[in-house]
Amino acid sequence: MISRRNVLKSGAAGIATMVASGSVPATTAVNGIMPSAGIRRAVFDPRHRESRDFAQAFEQLGVMTSPVRNDVAGLWYGDLRDQLRAARSPFVGLTDRSALFCLEELARDLNMRVRYRIDRVVDSGGRVLHQVSGLPVDVAEIHDPGVDERFGHAMARLAHRFEIESLGNVRAQKYTGPFSNAHERALVAWLIA
Repeated sequence: MISRRNVLKSGAAGIATMVASGSVPATTAVNGIMPSAGIRRAVFDPRHRESRDFAQAFEQLGVMTSPVRNDVAGLWYGDLRDQLRAARSPFVGLTDRSALFCLEELARDLNMRVRYRIDRVVDSGGRVLHQVSGLPVDVAEIHDPGVDERFGHAMARLAHRFEIESLGNVRAQKYTGPFSNAHERALVAWLIA
């Protein structure tokens, strides 16, 4: 019986054979991140250093990055929706809550949803709180005391760590509305598939 899993296994075996024979150059990790064939777009908010670091990690792997500030519709209707219609693939981001909220609602038209999200909230006193939803395991990266200096890179590594199929039918739960409190700064790392 032909199944999606058998087709994928056959394809992976063929690629492995080509790499081993030298027909295709082997892919190496960049800054500890292994390339992912599934992720084709990374969305980031250029106003935040962590988000720019996130985008840089994906750019080094050859993944297309898209800055987004207040014009999520421009990104979606400009080319992202058409790209996903032509070849549906997961896309990731490190943005504010309002950008994620809009992309989540727009992606529903393509039967896509947020599979995981990590809300990183920094209050006016500098205290950091992480809220994780949708991931089946404890995320050690966000508990590392030094993660604040390299949060963007840690979230890029995380995006490549899980295969979409391993997430099963998991859907991330929304903790809040699209806006942060006035005395907080929130960034959200997310994956939509």
